[in-house]
Amino acid sequence: STISQAHSLDDFASPPNIYRPKFRYWLPDAEVDIEAVTRDMAEIGSVGAGGLEFLPYYQFHSPSANWSTYGYGTNASRAVFRAAMQAAADNDLLFDFSIGANQGQGVPSKPESVGLALELRSIDAAPDAVSSLQNGSWITDHFSAAGAKKLTGFFDEYIIPEEQDRKLLARVGKYAWEDSMEMDTALWWTHDFADSFRTQRGYDIATCLPFLIQRENYWAAQNLPYGESFLSQDNNTLGSRCNDDYRLALQHGYEEYIRATSEWAHEGGLEYSNQSAYNLPLNMLDSIPLVNAPEGESLGFNDSPSLYRHLSGPAHMALNSVISSEAGAVNGASYSQTIPDLLRTVRRGLAGGVSMNVFHGYAYSGVYAQTTWPGYTVFSYTFADMWGPRMPPWRSRHGEDNGTEFMADAIAYVARNQFISQVGTARVDLAFYQYAAPFAKVVYGSDNLEKMGFTYDYLGPASFSSSNAIVGEEGVLAPDGLAYKALIFANQTKLTPEMAAQTKVFAEAGLPIFVIGSTDFQSVGVGGAASVPEIMAQVLLMEGVTVLASAEELPAALAALNIWPRVSSPQGDAIEKWYTFSRSTEDAQIAFLYNDGGNTTTTNISFLDMAGRTPYTFEAWTGSVSPLLQYTVEEDNIVVPVTLTANQTTILVLSNQTSAASDENGTSILPRPLSTHITSTSGPLEALLYTTTKDANTNTATNYTRITAQFAPGTATVTLVTGQTLSFTASQLPEVTNLDTWNITVNDWRSDNDFFSMETAITPHRFPNSRLAPWNPVNLGNTSGTADYETTFRTPFSSVAEQRLGARLHLGAITDATILWVNGDKVIFDVNSSPDVVVDITNYLSPAGADNVVKVEVASTLYNRVRAEQDSIMTFGVAASVAGASFFKANPAEAYGIEGPLSVQWVEVVGVL
Repeated sequence: STISQAHSLDDFASPPNIYRPKFRYWLPDAEVDIEAVTRDMAEIGSVGAGGLEFLPYYQFHSPSANWSTYGYGTNASRAVFRAAMQAAADNDLLFDFSIGANQGQGVPSKPESVGLALELRSIDAAPDAVSSLQNGSWITDHFSAAGAKKLTGFFDEYIIPEEQDRKLLARVGKYAWEDSMEMDTALWWTHDFADSFRTQRGYDIATCLPFLIQRENYWAAQNLPYGESFLSQDNNTLGSRCNDDYRLALQHGYEEYIRATSEWAHEGGLEYSNQSAYNLPLNMLDSIPLVNAPEGESLGFNDSPSLYRHLSGPAHMALNSVISSEAGAVNGASYSQTIPDLLRTVRRGLAGGVSMNVFHGYAYSGVYAQTTWPGYTVFSYTFADMWGPRMPPWRSRHGEDNGTEFMADAIAYVARNQFISQVGTARVDLAFYQYAAPFAKVVYGSDNLEKMGFTYDYLGPASFSSSNAIVGEEGVLAPDGLAYKALIFANQTKLTPEMAAQTKVFAEAGLPIFVIGSTDFQSVGVGGAASVPEIMAQVLLMEGVTVLASAEELPAALAALNIWPRVSSPQGDAIEKWYTFSRSTEDAQIAFLYNDGGNTTTTNISFLDMAGRTPYTFEAWTGSVSPLLQYTVEEDNIVVPVTLTANQTTILVLSNQTSAASDENGTSILPRPLSTHITSTSGPLEALLYTTTKDANTNTATNYTRITAQFAPGTATVTLVTGQTLSFTASQLPEVTNLDTWNITVNDWRSDNDFFSMETAITPHRFPNSRLAPWNPVNLGNTSGTADYETTFRTPFSSVAEQRLGARLHLGAITDATILWVNGDKVIFDVNSSPDVVVDITNYLSPAGADNVVKVEVASTLYNRVRAEQDSIMTFGVAASVAGASFFKANPAEAYGIEGPLSVQWVEVVGVL
């Protein structure tokens, strides 16, 4: 039975498009087959994606015959954009788009026009030099509103000049979007920058010029321009404060650029998203709140939950629920990423606050000049990955629903997790102050907070000055949303005068503040040089402000002030790399838990002050919801034993709804709460399961629910909340059934006879009655594709009267995309990094004495085939071996396929209640 009442989480099983992951879509230029583009949109929709980022990835070495005809902004370009929009509408996709060619560096423009910045080159030459300086280039000025208007004005005039296109974009479009800024220069500048600097900072920038040639002011802080920098002999702080002031003035111009672009997007019925500020000498944390959907990337953020918090924290404080990440870009080789690899990146992002993953990526699939099978490939075959039908894990060759199971199953799992990561309001335990220009990737130097269960954000000065940054009556920051319980300075001593003043206001209002390490507070830049140290000296003496020598002292200091995580583990020292996030809705508290460690771990998870709520488990792989069967109530807390294998997640929800409503407006996703629950177990208990019967006429749940258990041999006990202890003894169970012999078909994917066709030829290789092994030893070392495995086993008779047998299928390690069928029914299971993935197949078994058919389909990457043919596979006439030979040499062919062993473990199934 279900509660007949709407619930905030009712869309969990099938989230709308706004919660579904997207693909970045690369287009080489406008000399493409428009029908292929529309097919690509349909493919993206067919696997359940929510949309795409449309990126015309113009590159200078494209073999296009004539960019006057096919360049960005031409009639051909406009026709492709219109067709892509229409295809997105036809396939119910959200359409995000790049405001410019490539990564937004610019649009076709007349040199020296307003809104451009010149990338200069230098030369040391004699006075009578006979050659001129070459290779300067113009880019869009990202430090003025004029630069934004240069970009958006071109888009209006040349991409959507017609009313019908503007209306279509407003209908199907979601975000006007810009990628990370990837431009080089020795020193960033803009029109009238010297005057602007003088107005903002109060002195002439000429004083600072020698000190601004720094590695940190270069793109991604990679190089020191001209090979040398300068220091002030008389004043060691002068150069540092000059750079602070330069970056503050540059930040001001960048914020003008963002605001102007945002206004343009909003006027067109759109929102604005960008990869804010990082790579340049700007304050990323203060830029993020200015955009509707800030975007990071797994590559630039080192796929680190701790670094993702720099992206999500300012967005949380700005109450932005969509925090996007360009997920899955890995430097190495294209066609090498598995779905389990991609899911690990997604999970790490979710753990760090990412709520929308944009998979990197999907490349145009049609025929293109001097490009061979498997198709147009960006980044010279050196980055993951090129999803779509060219990749074996995109679509199963069997099954229902048009055979979309491989990628579609993964997308459904991600969509459900993204739904719970966006719904309601984030709840975060602690706020770390950080000022960094450029983004320095500095994180808290210990895992002791994660082990206790604490969540935390990184916030910049702008977030602490926002309208949400108030201290409530209970001494928490942002009480109507995040409800941070403390503010922490961890060796962060650079403050703006506004931040110093705000910190004093927070302390006076009762917000606990912890200062770890250095207390030598200094101003950012020249302004406030005297006031910041003076104000912070006062703060350090105030009640509720605690100074600590090191991060190791923080947990005890928090406990001393009775500050505890909302979701905690009393056995924190026993867990490694567990991450959580929490969100709150009007009728539920949500907790996401992720084990990023290498081992299976069980720990008790305590939910602070949640007694009286009804706990549920939300299963992201299937979309099912069931009451939590085992937990205890300790004082005001609900305590739940949780087991997570390596790279596994779970979602626990504590709902306010505890009884059925009488309205007839539909049913909630929540099952009716059980009348009792289990508080402890002992012995060889394999699983506790929630079961319900269905009305045969309506296919809806009835009032009959129960708890069943699966036991291995031995005696086990189950204790109920009433205090009653039940004892169960499982004996004389059948021996494990080893699945040793299989009929195997390996489907070898390669180009057809026309290498410049994008068609894939599939050659089957059959191995009847064979033992499991990787494909390499059977002379298929260069093969990529899919493989079908089939075997049978018989359901044994029980040797004990009325004993019901259950079955648990042990699959071993899952390294490739995998689909399982038992007796013709697809069995969805949790894809994780356990060395032995176990799947309950009890409900799919044939009767005793009858045979069961197990089918497994595995899909590999295309890495082995591309590696084997690296000299002949090419894009734009450039072979994969040109940039990839060293990687291919260092990384041998992958060992695809199921290695086993696979077996069936027999258990006794008993009704507990």
